[in-house]
Amino acid sequence: MHDAPLILEDSTALGIGEEATVRPHPFRPEGWPAIHPGLKLRMLEGSCLVGTAEMIEIVSPRKKDLSAAQAMALLAPGRG
Repeated sequence: MHDAPLILEDSTALGIGEEATVRPHPFRPEGWPAIHPGLKLRMLEGSCLVGTAEMIEIVSPRKKDLSAAQAMALLAPGRG
């Protein structure tokens, strides 16, 4: 599995059909494919495709994002 909480960069919500820049924070980075700009990712909820993404750059995690991602991991079903 390639589960990862997504932190929205410039907004607090994302509606149907909208686009946003996000930062993924993988639960298990070692299980992810090699990350590189241009990598295409599918976003699923169960078996339903709910979005697609294209990696545009690789950046270091921000401390506030790590805290938010850790909190999401604790709330995710079957985790924490």
